[in-house]
Amino acid sequence: MSIRYAIDNFIDSNTLSSVSTEDTLYVKEWMYNARQSKPFRMTAKTGNIVFDFGAARPDIFCILNHNLSNAATITLEFDNDPPNWGAPADSINLTWNELNIWESFTKDYRWQRLVFADAGNAANLSFGEIVATTYGTFTRNYNWGNSDILRFIKTDAVTKHKQRWRSFLAKGRAFNLQFSNITDALLVSEIEAFYEDFNGVDPFVFIPDDGEVNCWYVYCLNDLSVTREFIDVNNFSLSLEEQTRGINLL
Repeated sequence: MSIRYAIDNFIDSNTLSSVSTEDTLYVKEWMYNARQSKPFRMTAKTGNIVFDFGAARPDIFCILNHNLSNAATITLEFDNDPPNWGAPADSINLTWNELNIWESFTKDYRWQRLVFADAGNAANLSFGEIVATTYGTFTRNYNWGNSDILRFIKTDAVTKHKQRWRSFLAKGRAFNLQFSNITDALLVSEIEAFYEDFNGVDPFVFIPDDGEVNCWYVYCLNDLSVTREFIDVNNFSLSLEEQTRGINLL
């Protein structure tokens, strides 16, 4: 069991080559806007997204806050320059998971294409955020605890007549990470570099266990907290909260 994380997104206006269809209200640029509550939506239940990564070679794709049904087929295709999507050089099938999907791989191809087919879906396809990058991990994962919390986000108000009302808005995950009794200087540096990579404030993809299918688009709520016992025994604490998913699209 190892933590993985995906921070820098290779997808931008330069690497996003084309989309098969695009809803004018939910445009393609929103697939990489770091806000999974503001999605990109297609105008069909099938389609594709083409990327030209140039010299970059992502080894993980994350599809966040999607509306794909469990009957969907999701394929990632690879090809050289120029691409021939009628007969791509290689391809892999991505495993469906509710809400968020991630898949890691090692492929040396400039051109990559996501292909979706979900004819039975009640709505056109939408994607809150798509992240393609090189994932990070730690040399060793030991003596760390993970508290997984399901949060219910509510409003709480009182009228001028002191009547109280509460309204449920959304739910999301939260995680408390504890790295305890770390004496390895390399691992200390890796944890500190991990925090610095997302500047302490940027959203990133968090995979609690690389042997499982779940991933989450999270913020870090606190500064990296370090306590040292004696001289070289370090304890780190991080609190992560899932970025809100927003509302259902009309």
